[in-house]
Amino acid sequence: MATISTMESSSRFIAAGLTIESARHGGGRSDPAQADRLLEQCVKNLNATIRDVRAYITGLAPKPAPKGRLHAGDRNRSRPSSAPGRHGET
Repeated sequence: MATISTMESSSRFIAAGLTIESARHGGGRSDPAQADRLLEQCVKNLNATIRDVRAYITGLAPKPAPKGRLHAGDRNRSRPSSAPGRHGET
């Protein structure tokens, strides 16, 4: 399972925001090529963060049970209850 550092992800998002602000206010007006480079690096960092988050979420998915085998809780649910008042009994 892939692991993700919350601190690293947060840092990437903060860095992306600062990079966009820098490209928008500073570098973009005086040097459009520099602004393009900053934004391209920002997109790369955001894509890496998205990839890490997706890998983390995928790793959280439950593993399927082997065919023909039920978990103990599933076995109990599949049996009819003999408790009074259930399934139309009184």
